Amino acid sequence: VKDTSVVVVWNDQRDSIIGVYAQRFNPAGTAEWTANGKKIVSAYPAYEPRAAWDEGNGVVVVWTEYNTDSSKYFVAGQRLAGDGTALWGGAVSVTGSVPGNQGVPQIVSNGGGSTIATWQDTRSGAADIYAQNFMPGGARNWGALGKAVCTATNIQLRQVLAHDGTGGAIISWIDLRNGTDYDLYAQRMDAAGTAMWTGNGIAVATGYSNQTVPSIAAAPRGGALTSWQDGRMGLDRDIYAQYLDLGGT
Repeated sequence: VKDTSVVVVWNDQRDSIIGVYAQRFNPAGTAEWTANGKKIVSAYPAYEPRAAWDEGNGVVVVWTEYNTDSSKYFVAGQRLAGDGTALWGGAVSVTGSVPGNQGVPQIVSNGGGSTIATWQDTRSGAADIYAQNFMPGGARNWGALGKAVCTATNIQLRQVLAHDGTGGAIISWIDLRNGTDYDLYAQRMDAAGTAMWTGNGIAVATGYSNQTVPSIAAAPRGGALTSWQDGRMGLDRDIYAQYLDLGGT
């Protein structure tokens, strides 16, 4: 965070229900919040927490949470101040009241004072990728249901994202639209939630066999660097990388 402290989030089953906890460490490594961590959510089972800097001294945390009877899961979020205070009162639903399940969230600061979260979403059947922009007060800036990043045929999974340096994000994921094996695709969403590249994303790697396990980081000159595990050589798994500029090249 801004003062060079670090906030860590994790799953914890110290109580009967698995929940999400957080702890802040100063530059010397001293824990500054409640001993053994601050509980963020514990009323219902919650998994897969991720955190992003809020561009101040706090963070925005997102996670996958089950509803009261565990028949559905969705993505929720909370902003924590530098002292651990929950700034959005009760947790904010990232995904709204859409059908299907929403989970496996990722989040990044967009460099403009807000955060962008992504998740896997089965509202239309097979898993797609959606995104939402959170304002500092917790408002959902891209509509109550979020913005579609990719709704191509078959399934899209394992999305990762990095800020694009202009208030938006570049998102990469593995994609089974060819019906045979996983390829790597990417999309840039601007600050307004508009997809800036080809609909349902540009092909980053579509070689033989599977391209999986993507990772991504913002590039200092703009755009992003993405890497992945690649099976084009058969049984061997190699690591490949690509630079994507703001225009999608």
